[in-house]
Amino acid sequence: MILTGLDFKDPGEEIAQRNLKAQQGAKKRRDEQAAAIVAAARRKEEHQEWKRAKEQQKRASAEAKKREKKAARREQQARKDQAREKKARKKARKKACDAARAAAAAAIAAHEDALRATLEAQEEENAFWKAATRREAARREATAAYERMLLAEREAEEGARRGRRGEEQLSEEGAWLMAMVEGGGGGGGNAGVAAVTTTAAKFSSECVVCLDAAKTHLFVPCGHQCVCESCSRDVMAGSKQCPMCRSVSSMAIRHFA
Repeated sequence: MILTGLDFKDPGEEIAQRNLKAQQGAKKRRDEQAAAIVAAARRKEEHQEWKRAKEQQKRASAEAKKREKKAARREQQARKDQAREKKARKKARKKACDAARAAAAAAIAAHEDALRATLEAQEEENAFWKAATRREAARREATAAYERMLLAEREAEEGARRGRRGEEQLSEEGAWLMAMVEGGGGGGGNAGVAAVTTTAAKFSSECVVCLDAAKTHLFVPCGHQCVCESCSRDVMAGSKQCPMCRSVSSMAIRHFA
């Protein structure tokens, strides 16, 4: 084999190239190691960051759980307080209702007592007025009986007086008639008859009660004109009976002849 100038290589240059390649390889390896170290450091830092984030998350979760527990306890306490307040309000309402019922019962009892007292008072008042009415009726009856007794006594006195007056008049008239008859035989017969007629007319015009005043009033409905004005008032205030026929009269009126 024949060596030419083109195929000839310098041993030093070849060594230099091998050294260069070795240096480049070493640099590359150092770079790779540095990159690996950096990557490892980055991974470690990322892991630490992840751990810190996880710890923060764990702490946040714990804090959240604590807050939730606190909130749950507060809510439970609020429910308990609300239940106690509700129970207290219910108890207060029940107490108020019991007091109101007791007051209503007391008011009803007082009203019933007042009604009973009123009824008793009314009964006593009714009994008093009944007794007063009975006393008044008894008094009126006694007064009426007394008035009837007085009227009877008065009528008896008037009858006795009329009887005495009639007897006196009859005795006087008989004596006068006898005297006139005895004197009539001497020629005075006409004068005696005229005197007798005048006397009879006089007696027929006198009041049959007092036998003094003239007959001016007649009774309705019987129509007997037999009393004077004063005696008519007495009869109508008393028995209201006509002295002639004893019938009950509604009024006594004056008769103008």
